[in-house]
Amino acid sequence: HRDAGADHVCVQVLTAHPAEFPIEQWRALAPAIV
Repeated sequence: HRDAGADHVCVQVLTAHPAEFPIEQWRALAPAIV
């Protein structure tokens, strides 16, 4: 995305249970996106 000129990227974590906050999925993604 940055190579194409973007200065931000939006990420939405979806799970089978939309009423629950996906904290474990965010923790798994954090090293790649921070």
